[in-house]
Amino acid sequence: MATSMTFCLKTTNLKMYTMHNIIHKTLCLGLLLCCALTALGQSDSSALNYLLQRPPVAKHYDDKKFGDHVFVEIGMGANSTAKGACPYLEVPGMQAGGAIGDWVTPLHGWRIGVNGGTRVLGRKTTKTLGVSADYLLNITALSQRQYNIPRTWEFIATAGVGYSLAHWYTDTRYALHTKLGLRAQVNIHDYTYIYLEPQLGLVSNDLYNVSSWRGYRIAGKVNAGLGYRLVKDTRRQDTFAGNSHFLDNTFAQISGGPAFLFTSSPKNWGRTLGGHIQGHLGKWWDPYSATRIGLGVGLHRRDDKAKNKSFSASLGYMLNMHNVFGGYKPDRKYWVNGVIDVTGNLSASNYGKHYTAGIGAGLQGHFKISKNNTFFLEPRVDLMHGDYMQGYTTVRNWDLIPALHAGFNFMEQGDIKTLRARNQDFKSPHAYDHLFVEAGLGAAMPITGHTVSHMGYHLRPVAHLGVGKWFHPTSGVRLWSEATQYINTDTKRYKAIALGADYLWHITNTMMGYEPGHRFEMIASAGINTAVRQYRRHAFFGGNLGLRAQWNANQMWGFYIEPQARIYGNNFLERSQFSAFEVDVVGHLSAGVQANLRHYDAQQSRQNYQQYDRHAFVSAAGGVETNGLGLRARSQYGPLGRLSVGNWYSPISAWRVNISGFEKENNNRRYARIMAGADYMLDLSTMGMGYNPDRYVTLRGIAGVDFGADLECRGRGYFLTELHGGAQLAVRAGKGCEIYVEPQIGYELSGKNYRGRMQHIIPRAYAGVNWKLHTAEGKHRKEAAPERNQFVSLNVGTGFHTGTLNASMPFGRKLNIDASVAYGRWYNAVSGWSAGITNTTILTPRRDNANITSLHGDYLFNILTIAGGKAQLNSRAMLNGYVGASLNIAARPDRETRIAPGLRAGLQIGGNVGKNWSIYAEPHANITTKNIWVGSTHPADGQVGLMVGTKYRF
Repeated sequence: MATSMTFCLKTTNLKMYTMHNIIHKTLCLGLLLCCALTALGQSDSSALNYLLQRPPVAKHYDDKKFGDHVFVEIGMGANSTAKGACPYLEVPGMQAGGAIGDWVTPLHGWRIGVNGGTRVLGRKTTKTLGVSADYLLNITALSQRQYNIPRTWEFIATAGVGYSLAHWYTDTRYALHTKLGLRAQVNIHDYTYIYLEPQLGLVSNDLYNVSSWRGYRIAGKVNAGLGYRLVKDTRRQDTFAGNSHFLDNTFAQISGGPAFLFTSSPKNWGRTLGGHIQGHLGKWWDPYSATRIGLGVGLHRRDDKAKNKSFSASLGYMLNMHNVFGGYKPDRKYWVNGVIDVTGNLSASNYGKHYTAGIGAGLQGHFKISKNNTFFLEPRVDLMHGDYMQGYTTVRNWDLIPALHAGFNFMEQGDIKTLRARNQDFKSPHAYDHLFVEAGLGAAMPITGHTVSHMGYHLRPVAHLGVGKWFHPTSGVRLWSEATQYINTDTKRYKAIALGADYLWHITNTMMGYEPGHRFEMIASAGINTAVRQYRRHAFFGGNLGLRAQWNANQMWGFYIEPQARIYGNNFLERSQFSAFEVDVVGHLSAGVQANLRHYDAQQSRQNYQQYDRHAFVSAAGGVETNGLGLRARSQYGPLGRLSVGNWYSPISAWRVNISGFEKENNNRRYARIMAGADYMLDLSTMGMGYNPDRYVTLRGIAGVDFGADLECRGRGYFLTELHGGAQLAVRAGKGCEIYVEPQIGYELSGKNYRGRMQHIIPRAYAGVNWKLHTAEGKHRKEAAPERNQFVSLNVGTGFHTGTLNASMPFGRKLNIDASVAYGRWYNAVSGWSAGITNTTILTPRRDNANITSLHGDYLFNILTIAGGKAQLNSRAMLNGYVGASLNIAARPDRETRIAPGLRAGLQIGGNVGKNWSIYAEPHANITTKNIWVGSTHPADGQVGLMVGTKYRF
């Protein structure tokens, strides 16, 4: 009773207190309102406006619809969990994944993602695959009064849950985990961003395939990646070139890179490391979507020392992420494509052949390098079902293959009908229009299961030379030659030479129309070839297919890489048969430089040529030479020298005549050769970039023939005929001077009894100097002779004679002692004559020295006045040549005197000292019949030498 009364009193007091407070507060509020109304009546504004902040207003998007602020992202990173012992963290695992989400308001968003990777606990590595859902809070937007478009830097808080499948050997578990994170995001464009996101949370022990009394543990991870987000009113839509023709907006891709099988432990990834090469053709149907088909090959290591080889065909879909989120812009410098492919694969190893199906996905980051070509990087993963690599697995019967590809994309961008109209700009009125020459180095290898599995050992070097012509913007031909070596499956080596002819299809011009300024070009080739190799005397005929990617540095020079397949009958290389087909297949890969000769204006070049007055030239060069079998033998190399005279008779063409000599030691005996010949020279730089006599670097092609005497080390001699070709790279060293290098390849048509055809091949290289001479107007002149047109001369010097060149005696005793005296007369500015006597003392092994006395008469010609006319008549420089006949008398003690006729030639290079004297150097040669020397086995004997002399002119 008392208790009830007490409760009633308290309740009554509480009601009274509450009512009192309500009345009191109502009165106070009324008073405040009255004061406020009074103040408003006296002033247009209130002091409260200056003293109190306005309450925050919730941020939202106008007319928000589902998905109109969607974003997608992809990233990868590392994860780890705590452990009890130092260093307190487990070895990091790896993960990668993607997500899609939407910003409901500027503050709040959501995302759903998929991810996969590894988790490490002790010595156990578990593979995981899972999904997650997250709530997002944009802290940057929360701190701003207004937020309409993303800021450059943003911080976003995340909270979410995930559900994962964890697999370890044959045990699979399911795990739940929670996470909190804080993301730092940099918006590099209105719709493109990169991010770094550390996360921390609780994960089930099942994620590590372990058990404990707690059932969970603390784990963290860090992700970094790339994302795209839709932002209202930022997309720009340019006009997309329509698909009026099927080839509009088509593209071709070629790529390759490393790949491996994703197994439980990263330590095992290297055991399956390999690579993929792929080619694709596709088409963009609109600014966002494309389809492509492709073929690829792959190779992976195995622990059993074998290789896993694969061939794949694919059908894929591509999505241009930049166009989807930022609108179509054909002038973008970089963009990213999302790629997904379904594949069919045939793989083979020591365990047999296996057919598997798969699916792959990745991102292609493109960087524009020319108008229609891009370089791209493509990180991707392929998931294969079945025995793609028998004996290995990622999860159960699935193989996961991460890869990183790099490649080139060649795209026809625009209206094909309009682009093809540019083919009318291609003109070829002359035979030399649109020529090209090329040279490259590379590697070759027979294609068999054994050689592919031991690729490093079977790759052998290749040297390539080619010349071709484009007859049409899309069609051309090429002639080529190659020298290489092969190693077949039984490790036997074969040297080989091949000559071939190809039809060329210019894919770039077909897709984009003719344009001389194409930076990148794709060219396909198909042709026939004939090859000869060691240990077989007959030739082998075969076919070849290739695909070239070429980058043009300027209008003349291009750099290329070209894989080719050569197909021969199955007897080309023993035990190298390709699969079940009765053929031998050889793979070639070459990279080199191409000179494009497509900008020669004949009329303009002729006008510039006629204004230049240095068309004649003389040249001196030295170098080294060997034969095809002696490339690796130092003893087979020897020095050579050459003197030349030539003349450019058109802007692109010149003739050159040469005298050359070669000498080497072989088996402690000497071998020598003397040759005379003529060359045709073609100025490739003029054909590629127009006539310019002051060009600093010039490339020329050379082809010619030589005749001479071949003096073998055993004392026998042969008449020699040789064809040769090469190139001359000249660098300007002054107004009338060039320094050059000139590699050549010669082929001897006749000569000594060779052990094999490789000895017929003569590689050589010269380094020399060209002196350009002034060219006179009109034809050869018959101006008056110089004022002092008579002279006497005295010369002394040394040289070699064929009679002792191969004798067993010290080198110094093989040098002759030469002396000469002559009288001569110039009867005009160009021509003259001389008569004289020369004595040559020859040191013999028995010290019964021989003397050869030559009586000779010579025709003289002044090369300077031939080249420069009367203006050069009184020049201080001296450059004379002579050719003549000789009567040679040989005398030796206790031997009968021998007489033999001969021919001689030489040059006098020097200068005039004062009015009456000249000094000069005189290289010369004198060839006689073999009767001059007792027991000679040479077809002819002779001597070469160098004298210095002086002339007195009167």
